[in-house]
Amino acid sequence: MRELVDVTMQDVLDRVRITVLKQRGNELNCLCPYCDEPHRREGHLYINVVKDTFICHKCGRQGNALQLYALLTGQDTKEAYKELAQEISSGLRRLHHIQYKLQYTQSQQKYIAPPETRDKVYREFLKLLELSEEHKADLLRRGLSEVAVKVKGYKTLFVTPKEKRLEICRTLQEKGLSLEGIPGFFKHKSTWEWDFIPYRGYAIPVRNLNGQIVGLQVRMDEPAFSKYRWFSSSSSKDVGTPAEANLHVTGSMEDKIVYVTEGALKVDVASYLSRQTFIGLPGVSSCHRQLVETLKQFQPKLVILAFDMDYEEKVEVRLNVEKVKKLLIENGFKFKQITWDKEFKGIDDYLLHLKQTQKRSA
Repeated sequence: MRELVDVTMQDVLDRVRITVLKQRGNELNCLCPYCDEPHRREGHLYINVVKDTFICHKCGRQGNALQLYALLTGQDTKEAYKELAQEISSGLRRLHHIQYKLQYTQSQQKYIAPPETRDKVYREFLKLLELSEEHKADLLRRGLSEVAVKVKGYKTLFVTPKEKRLEICRTLQEKGLSLEGIPGFFKHKSTWEWDFIPYRGYAIPVRNLNGQIVGLQVRMDEPAFSKYRWFSSSSSKDVGTPAEANLHVTGSMEDKIVYVTEGALKVDVASYLSRQTFIGLPGVSSCHRQLVETLKQFQPKLVILAFDMDYEEKVEVRLNVEKVKKLLIENGFKFKQITWDKEFKGIDDYLLHLKQTQKRSA
């Protein structure tokens, strides 16, 4: 019986020349070969050398050490394992040079459908899906009402069997909608039929300032690496579109006070509980320029920063909050940062606590 070889992240990093920008403890911040520009000072790809995991917070690719090696060398996992096992056993170390942003064809690199097209597709797509009782219960537990859950359009993405997904895609096409350039949808290599990624979780519609659904974030049922992922086409698919990071806007355009935090679901809940306008960054380190552009259109009198209460304990988060503040100052926005009881991490948790406390005292 052939002995299995354990593939670690260090085995992979010893054999691929990938751009590492920063190291914080066991975590490496790297340029993602699929979605980061070579000149960036901070990448979206994070590699944990102890847990042997990786995740890109922009295009959504994630997995273990072997999967990263397979992605970067253009192999399937069986081929990648065979190659790595032989090298590890023999002590060889062949170095692969990674070409950044060259894994897609030129047309795939450039094209993502415009916001109005994505909005039409995603709205019709969500109408064809259902929301499981488990996912509905989770949303209600967070403080949303049944009406709010319905209006927001959350839906379960885990659709089986495959034929049911293909039928949904055919229905979208029959409505005159093209799935080209829509993150999350892809064509099978063998049949060239359109399909979508059946993530085990529920979709959170991410809307821009005009109320258009520009992307779907996924709240994963069993997060192996991250609780949230973007609805994105897999890199192994022949025709697919990776997701792009977008901030999420919810509330009234007429409000002159705007709250800023991170997380699409968090701002949905916080906005519902407070009746205030919120902007949610996909992550505290991303979409800073997009935030400024949105605020310029909004022209608020005051921007209130409401980032999680653990920001002081996390150096990376604190530094990124300072970057946001600097951008606000440079662009002439008046702002303040608020805090609350540290027992409640997010603004949504704190607002839900206030609501429940008020109910008990009424």
